[in-house]
Amino acid sequence: LGDKNNWNDIASDEYKKYIFIGGMPEVVASFAKNQNYYDTKQILSRLYSVYIDDVSKYAKRRGEKKYLEWVVESGPRHAGGLFRYENFGESGYRSREMSDAFRTVEKVMVLNQIISVNSTNYPLHFKFKRPRKLIWLDVGIVNYCLNTYPDLLKGVYAGKIMEQIVGQTLVAKFKGKPLQLGYWAKDKDEGSAEVDYCWQYNDKIVGLEVKSGVGLKSKSLSKMVDSGKGSVIPVRVSWNKLELANDGILNIPFYLLERIDEFFDSLKTV
Repeated sequence: LGDKNNWNDIASDEYKKYIFIGGMPEVVASFAKNQNYYDTKQILSRLYSVYIDDVSKYAKRRGEKKYLEWVVESGPRHAGGLFRYENFGESGYRSREMSDAFRTVEKVMVLNQIISVNSTNYPLHFKFKRPRKLIWLDVGIVNYCLNTYPDLLKGVYAGKIMEQIVGQTLVAKFKGKPLQLGYWAKDKDEGSAEVDYCWQYNDKIVGLEVKSGVGLKSKSLSKMVDSGKGSVIPVRVSWNKLELANDGILNIPFYLLERIDEFFDSLKTV
């Protein structure tokens, strides 16, 4: 089969194409046929316009339309990051109007809100008043709205887009299951530490950190493990190969994330 590192590089290169174009069926079909990023951007532009035009039909009250449209127009620019309802996207809109609009758009599955967790024991304790993490329907739409293709996997944007793609993958994986995805953050009086995603797995808690660059230090994840006292399964998703690292963290390459449950069993980390 050749060098495993070479296979990891090949798989990673193919996965980056998915990061660029997203997973919407018409976009994927076009790119598979033509291998043309310009064509996919034209399709994404049309699809995004349809979302903006259609969202108004979900307005239940007079005047609600503008809030729904603002969420759909501004949301992709905040994908993969934390946000608050109040003045979302520098809109000047109040928390009440924005929270209602977000819930409506979430119900039609255009976005997902990831809630903060401060516990490391079952059951998870969700903190609904803290900032939330925004995951958009599809990474292709996010890329189109931000129009940053030349720098897609570089700098600050790389961190956000990889949190988006990991979140998008996990949301899809959990659809229809009685599990809620969260992100872990210490209380302010306990210091500063934040882990990108967490969820219950059997009688333990998975803590997952996204690493888009070459650095793999996981200080926040280590703090979560320490506070969990044996209850936390630490996972790092990166461009590195699949392995159980020396620090006890299960490293999973981005392109294998959907198979995470299999790795828990095969590597006997549970």
